[in-house]
Order: sequence, then C-alpha cells, then structure tokens
Amino acid sequence: MEMTEGQILDLLEKIANRTPKIISERAIETLYLEFNRLVRNYVWKSISQDDMLIEEVIQDTFLEVWKHPERFRGEAKFKTWLLGIARHKALDCLRKHRKDHDTLEEIEESLESGEITAADMIQEEQVQKAIKACLETLSANGKLSSEHKEVLHLAYIEDQDLNEMSQILNCLESTIKTRLHYARLRIKNCLKKRLYGDEGRG
Repeated sequence: MEMTEGQILDLLEKIANRTPKIISERAIETLYLEFNRLVRNYVWKSISQDDMLIEEVIQDTFLEVWKHPERFRGEAKFKTWLLGIARHKALDCLRKHRKDHDTLEEIEESLESGEITAADMIQEEQVQKAIKACLETLSANGKLSSEHKEVLHLAYIEDQDLNEMSQILNCLESTIKTRLHYARLRIKNCLKKRLYGDEGRG
C-alpha cells in the first residue's frame, strides 16, 4: 500500500526532531525504502543512465531530506518535492562530470513559445509503451535532448500535471508547455510508426 501524505509528514517530523537519534534514522530509512526506486527511475529515464551518477544522486537527494525535512511544507505532493530535489542534484552531478553540459537556463533561452494543454496528455497503455520506446531510441540517436526527454517522461510516464512539472523543473508552466510542444514534434514520426505501422496516419 502506498504511503499517505500524513504518514510522510509524520516521518519528516521525526527526522526534524533528531531525538532520539535512532527514531530519526529509522524515519529516513523508511522514506528511502519507499521512494528510492522512484528517484532511480526518474533519473535513469530523464537525465542519465550512468549507474554511478544515479547512485550519487539518490544518496544526495535523501541526504538533503535528512538535513532539511522542514523545507517540505505540504504545498505540493511529497513525490513532486522529492523529484525536484533529485533533479537539482542530478544536474549538479552532470555539471561536475561533464564540462560541456548545457545549463537549464541556456536551453530555456533557446526555445520559442508554443501551445499545448494538459488535456493532450494521452494515458493509454499502448501509447505509453510507444512513448517509452521512442524516448530510448531518439535519445540513443541524439535526436532528443535531455530537457525534451525529461518533460515527456514526467508528463506521460510519471503522470505529472503542468503545475507539478513546473515545481520539479523549477520553471514556468509556459516553459513546460513549450518543451512539451517541441518534444512531441520530435517523437511524432516515431510514434506514428510504432502505433500505426510504417505508413502512418493523419
């Protein structure tokens, strides 16, 4: 059974209290066991498939929760807050390991405005499988940027809405819409082939 927000808040309070220490340590361990897979999958699918980097991000993410549990104020879902931390930690790691990594600000400045609504997010299992396959194929071929892959993963795979994505990525909803628009253009042909065959439709 999935942990409730109330149970999560109780664990965060125990972490913040720090006394007795063993209670705090058990609380962070419980959160780790519950959510480390979520962080791992998010980083692997959206940012990097380097095992060492992923492990570093997971450790850094939960260390941040241990140090500052009070920063979660319940304004968003805990998962959204946690993935926001994971994303920042992952980008920090990428900047350390890759000098030529493009920063989020540079990507944002290069994009133009676009139009897409949350209602366009298709939920059918068949489409999700096709999207996953296209994300992997296009990313491997260098035809899909990490930023575009990230928004597609959050929207279609993690089922995050625009508001939640804006909190995770720390940018405006209009920017999210733009990225989704461009990302969908990138995978359009791939999806047609996987869903309708080589001839495509429409």
